[in-house]
Amino acid sequence: MKNLKYIILIVVVLIIIIIVSLLLILNINESKSLEEQQNDYLDVINNPGYSIIGLKPEITKLDSVYFSIDACIEKMLTNAKLNNNEAILNLITKEKIEENHITKENVQNKLGIINIKTYKTKEVYELVGTNYASYYVRIITEKGNIYFNINWDMKTSSFDLNVINKEEFEQYINKTIGEKDVQSKEKSIERNSYNSIPYKHLEEMDVAKKYLLDYVNNAVNFPEEAYNSLDEEYKKAKFGSINNFKQFVQNNTRLQKLYKSANSNPENYTSGIEYFISQDEAKLEQYSRKEKEGYTEYICIDTFGNYYTFKVTAPMQYTLILDTYTINIPEFTEKYKASNEQEKVILNLNKFMLAINDKDYKYAYSVLADSFKEKNFKTYESFENYAKTNFFSENKFEYTKFGSEAGTYYTYTVKIEDNSKVSKNNITKTFIMLLEEGTNFKLSFNI
Repeated sequence: MKNLKYIILIVVVLIIIIIVSLLLILNINESKSLEEQQNDYLDVINNPGYSIIGLKPEITKLDSVYFSIDACIEKMLTNAKLNNNEAILNLITKEKIEENHITKENVQNKLGIINIKTYKTKEVYELVGTNYASYYVRIITEKGNIYFNINWDMKTSSFDLNVINKEEFEQYINKTIGEKDVQSKEKSIERNSYNSIPYKHLEEMDVAKKYLLDYVNNAVNFPEEAYNSLDEEYKKAKFGSINNFKQFVQNNTRLQKLYKSANSNPENYTSGIEYFISQDEAKLEQYSRKEKEGYTEYICIDTFGNYYTFKVTAPMQYTLILDTYTINIPEFTEKYKASNEQEKVILNLNKFMLAINDKDYKYAYSVLADSFKEKNFKTYESFENYAKTNFFSENKFEYTKFGSEAGTYYTYTVKIEDNSKVSKNNITKTFIMLLEEGTNFKLSFNI
């Protein structure tokens, strides 16, 4: 028995010794790690250029950085549009001017920025040091892609830039910085009358407006870009092809009004947003912003009741859904489940109205009751012709009287107004709706 106690005592002592040894080792490593960190910190303070060693440019996640870089691009392109070549020269790096023998007379030709009418800042990669940052930017124009290297000196609040080629851009964004790539001291940029950094801090609502404006401009000027930004499931269900999307844009008078209101100021590229914000006829009416797992969601509703759901992974990097009826988005399904019968009928009638306004007669035809179609519209073409001649180009529903029939059938009398303001006439229709499983429904109406 005594031997057993002795053995247990020895084992306990050994365990304590092992634990103490491990703690000592961890303390030594921790002290060493802190010492290394302190040395690294002092090294960066004395040699700030070393702060980017081991780093690789990454897509910026900050709205303020993206929109500030976009404003730098705007400065360059607006001055080119105004033929202010002196300003352009004061925005370019001195090295670029010397290497390419750039003068006031040839600067726009040398940079390839003559007669750029519209553009979109597509990608912004950042490499941020202590007081100096480099950004590698791709913009889309009607003439193709243009690539920039933009540098910020935070000490002087100044920037300069270079126009680079695609190969240089890809080399920059794929390169991890090594010791041979940097100098101990960071570069500095001399301040002049033109190159102050145009810092932009937008409120949440203004960011939502920027997203809506971005889609509108893309749809009109860069339809392939707009089409590729659509959610894959939605894109296939709604359009199926780029040609169908282009036809949708061409026929969409509401989209054209939004574009016109956003681009009323021809003097520069982006100040149209301020006009766009203030317009009564075509503007953003409501928005919401939610943080989701892996993305930020913006839901925008314009003057015409159209929904735009943006899933944003980085500034201006998003996928988009243009309505709430083609596919059921989670937010709509949650709202629908929480609604009573009257509210569900309104939500479904809104889907029907938006489809009619979108000239998406196929969806509208798909929710008609089979018996109603058999009696009145045996073919899709017959319904399409009816809808084109019996509804307005832009319809606004005013819900006046709700009722129920036989349990799952509900009626709603609706006053339909011309939301395009072309006509002061209105139509009154009574819709009969069957609420089916989930979010499905069928409807009919008086003809």
